[in-house]
Amino acid sequence: MTGEGYFEVAHVERNGNRVPFFVSVIKNQEQVEKVEVLGTHFNINAYTNESRIETTLINGSIKLASKYNHNVLLKPGEMSKLGNGKIEVKQADTEMAIAWKNGAFVFREDLPSVMRKIARWYDVEIVYQQTAPENLMLGGWISRSSNISEVLNHIQLTGKVHFKLEGRRVIVSR
Repeated sequence: MTGEGYFEVAHVERNGNRVPFFVSVIKNQEQVEKVEVLGTHFNINAYTNESRIETTLINGSIKLASKYNHNVLLKPGEMSKLGNGKIEVKQADTEMAIAWKNGAFVFREDLPSVMRKIARWYDVEIVYQQTAPENLMLGGWISRSSNISEVLNHIQLTGKVHFKLEGRRVIVSR
C-alpha cells in the first residue's frame, strides 16, 4: 500500500493453523516495510510526500519488518516511525492517527505537516511565500466535511499565518 489505511483484522484459522495477514508498504516503488498482523486494529500512514512511514497500533499486536532488517513488535497505544533506515517506537496519539477515518482533522503538529494533510484532502497545491511563518505549531480539531476556506480561516485565527486561494493553489504567508 501507499497512502493511508486503517485495518481491523481478526484471527482466522484454517485446518487448525493461523492464516497470516500481511501489509506491504511501498515508497518510491520499493517495499520498505512489511507488517504482519496478529489480530488487531491499526493505522498506517505511508504517503510519498511524508519523510517517514508511521504505523499506529490501536489494539492487538503487529510485527513490523523493514528492508533495513529491523523487526519491532508494537503494543497497543504505540507507534513506529520508519525513516532514514531506522524504526523509532514511541507512545502514540491514537486520536490524531485515526482522526481521518472518523471524518476529522486533528492537528498537533507544525504548519507544513498540517498543509500536507490539507493538500491531500482538498487536492490543492501549497505554495509558501518567503514571509510564511517558520516553526509554527498548530493544534485543533475541525470536520473534514468543512470546505477548505473554513479550515484555512480557522488556522488564520492564530494571527500568525495568512492564506490566499487562487484556483487550486493555496498561497501561505505571514
